[in-house]
Amino acid sequence: MANFLKKAFIVASVMMPLGVAIAEPSPVELVLGVEMSYEEYAREVASRYGIDPDMFTWVINCESGFNKSAVNNQEKHTDGTTSSHGLLQFNINTFNWMAGEAGIQDGDPYNPWHAIEAGAWGMANGYGNHWTCYRNYNK
Repeated sequence: MANFLKKAFIVASVMMPLGVAIAEPSPVELVLGVEMSYEEYAREVASRYGIDPDMFTWVINCESGFNKSAVNNQEKHTDGTTSSHGLLQFNINTFNWMAGEAGIQDGDPYNPWHAIEAGAWGMANGYGNHWTCYRNYNK
């Protein structure tokens, strides 16, 4: 069932126009007709990737407060970029790389479904230290 959900998510995210606004507080109807908040989806994705759902949702809350439109222009990344975007505060290059590795086509760091999927992939594959909040979890 988890594989089916992943495939349905990828199909939905590829077909969803990037300009479509999602109404807050964030329940959205997915392809399967199931409504999920960003936090519920993050927990499902974390479980699918074998990472701790409590840790994953804590990191998202720490990074952006679950604000899909969050922007931080105060950071300087090792690749020379100076801003972080979306729920998981990705810099653009890191997001593009992780989204591609997670199988997301035409990813958008402001699309919460893309950010959650790419972030879970990153943490599951040993790249959690890209996030300050991940490094600070349980300190």
